[in-house]
Amino acid sequence: MRLILDRPGIWIAIICGAVILLLPFAGKHGIDNRLEENVLGGKELTTYRSFISEFGNDRILIGGFRYTSLNGALVTALFELEEALMSLEGVQEVMSPVTTLRKVFNLKPGQELQNWVKSENRVSNYFSRLTGFSIARNVIINTEKSTAAIIIRLKSEVADTDTKIISRIRETAENHPYFKNNIQVTGIPDIVRVLHDYTEYSRKVFTPATLIVIILVLIFLYPSISGVMIPLAVILTPLISTMGIFNLAGNDTNFITAMIPPLILGLGLTSCIHVMTAYIQKSGGECKFNPEILLDVLRDQTPPILMCQVTTIFGFATLATNGLGAIRQYGIYSALGVCLVIVSVLVLLPALMAATGFRHTGKTPAPVSRSLFPALSGFVIARPRLIITLSIATLLAGLYGVSKTSMETSLIRYLPHDHPVTKRINTIEEGLCGIVPVHLTLDVRGEQDLLDPDYCKAISRMQKKISAISGAGSVISYVNMITDYDMAFSGEDENIPPSRDEIVEYLEFYRPYAASEITEEIIRNPDGTTKEIILHETTALQDTTGTSDTSSDMVESFLSSDFRRAHVTIRLKDVSSSELTSIFNRIRSIARNTLPGDIKTELTGRAYLWAEASEALVHNEAINFLWSLLLIDLVIIWRFRSLIIGIAALLPNLLPLGIIYGLMGYWTVPVNTVTGMLACVAIGMSVDDTIHFTHSMQKKIESGMDYPQAIEKSLEDKGLPMIFTTLVIMCGFGVLMLSEFVPTFQFGALICLTFMMALLLDLTLTPAILLVAKPFKVSTQGDVSVPPEDSDLKHAVSAENINCGIK
Repeated sequence: MRLILDRPGIWIAIICGAVILLLPFAGKHGIDNRLEENVLGGKELTTYRSFISEFGNDRILIGGFRYTSLNGALVTALFELEEALMSLEGVQEVMSPVTTLRKVFNLKPGQELQNWVKSENRVSNYFSRLTGFSIARNVIINTEKSTAAIIIRLKSEVADTDTKIISRIRETAENHPYFKNNIQVTGIPDIVRVLHDYTEYSRKVFTPATLIVIILVLIFLYPSISGVMIPLAVILTPLISTMGIFNLAGNDTNFITAMIPPLILGLGLTSCIHVMTAYIQKSGGECKFNPEILLDVLRDQTPPILMCQVTTIFGFATLATNGLGAIRQYGIYSALGVCLVIVSVLVLLPALMAATGFRHTGKTPAPVSRSLFPALSGFVIARPRLIITLSIATLLAGLYGVSKTSMETSLIRYLPHDHPVTKRINTIEEGLCGIVPVHLTLDVRGEQDLLDPDYCKAISRMQKKISAISGAGSVISYVNMITDYDMAFSGEDENIPPSRDEIVEYLEFYRPYAASEITEEIIRNPDGTTKEIILHETTALQDTTGTSDTSSDMVESFLSSDFRRAHVTIRLKDVSSSELTSIFNRIRSIARNTLPGDIKTELTGRAYLWAEASEALVHNEAINFLWSLLLIDLVIIWRFRSLIIGIAALLPNLLPLGIIYGLMGYWTVPVNTVTGMLACVAIGMSVDDTIHFTHSMQKKIESGMDYPQAIEKSLEDKGLPMIFTTLVIMCGFGVLMLSEFVPTFQFGALICLTFMMALLLDLTLTPAILLVAKPFKVSTQGDVSVPPEDSDLKHAVSAENINCGIK
């Protein structure tokens, strides 16, 4: 410490040099909110990647719209929209009510299309047949609700960060003259796009908003130029360094790591406040900078600051074992930021104070201390057991509420209820089916392939059972193509032909044709009116090898070319994560009990991976919290050499968490991906005030005070710094409430409430436990009339109105 104060310029130059080197990288980072790749093991991802390789990307956008009439104008408009969408970057395939005309009958836009739509009977008959197909019913058309849809499948190379591509696709559909102000386009990629926008907003707003709040706090506490600029430089140093290292390591910001900057700024300022306030009190308003007083302050404050930051590091370090890459990054780089905060506070802060000859102007907070804390200490000393009893009763009530908590990891539920995307989702689900695609892969291991009639019948039975599950909007596979074709000719519903050859012949109908001449057979009623128009295709099958997306094989989007692998697509509606888990379990059970044993099944799909990953990480966060609690308690026990101190330090910080999670249980507010981190983050930070107060109590007991005196003086000395540091942290995390992203907003609100309750308990429950347990041995020596810190404080009071000028 002496070396720092003797040669401050050298230390300032070293630290500033490192910051300057990292500064260019601090702001260079992208955004990546991928979840599933960072959580799940090889099996789930291998299944998903194999599915993508075999059947194409499962990321889809759905455009739902209402129609007044199924006529030629609608057919023409859909053809135009399909062509416009297929010309866009990132679009792999488009499916709408006219896709069969385009893919199967090879109907071309232009004059050929115009000739076809001239016949109203032909158009009416086509839609009548289409709505009878299970593969289209409630998926791309619902005549009962006069609703239809266009489904846009994205290319595999379209990443979550390609928000402009996704926005352009949506705008192209929504701005088409025929569908303008009528079509609603959304889907999982659109929700991820919104999440990306939230993250971008957080990145731009959180840090400036936190800095504004911090500057106002500093102006209030230390109304001088040096009183504001010195701590500001001290807290910006670890922030710039941490984010520079974060970006140099090749990391991208996500909706969780976007919360790192406010955290580092808040933690850095709290330590600055403890050091600077202690120096101001001890210096007694001296106009001239006194390095000896600062050296004495550093010797006194370094142990609790180190201990506080070490416990905070442990709290974040446990998150480094979390399965989710975003939370793991949050834990690692938050812990790194805290380490850099220690260096900045214990090295850069005294160096800057010494180099600038720090002076403070204005009143000390001593008068406030004299008026506020004697009454509080009197209450604690008079009723310690009542405080402890009420606290334990509150904790038990909170734990009962915790037992009622539920988890919610649905990405859709993370959006506000009035968000435009939420409204689009509701519109599509009301008129059609769900927007969440989940896939059940089928892999036959026996001698027969999946065209075996018995296999097809078993898959059909399975689909029927799955479709009966509440929340399952549609269940589609290649078997629907078979039954739909059979129904068109035989009139039998859900019938499977008895031979494999017939099944092959049925499926050939759905393959694209090289050229076509569509003829029609008109069947009339006895009175001469048209009863039915039957379309006939007279051309041969084309070779689909190397065909473009516009003529891709519909069969091979559900069934592999060797007929041994297939998938069933299940479109789920927006349900809670617990309901989603139940649906997944029921699907697995139905598949296991319905299909032959030689057909292996696996659930997959991006939405499925997200759900599974979210559930896994929330459970991981609970394990992380227990490890954090254990490590922090061991550090406190080791530092104070007392098990009682370990209990006394944790109870005031566990109680707020019990209350918060208990209230969430009582109010049916589910725990989500972000709020699951609250316990780990809060326990590592809120215990800081407990450590500072307990350290002060220990010093005063050892100086010869009895316990009531030590409580009075500790509250008087440490009460205001504890209040101000808590307010600073609350302001830092309070900026998270500027976000419209529900988990981020909830995390900001709940952690602020947690810190507020922790402060109240640190000022009441902690001294009450220490008074009852008496873990420190009272010294029989020492002058207890005017202890050293009290003398300093009186000196500060006497000099509170001295104006030293602004440095």
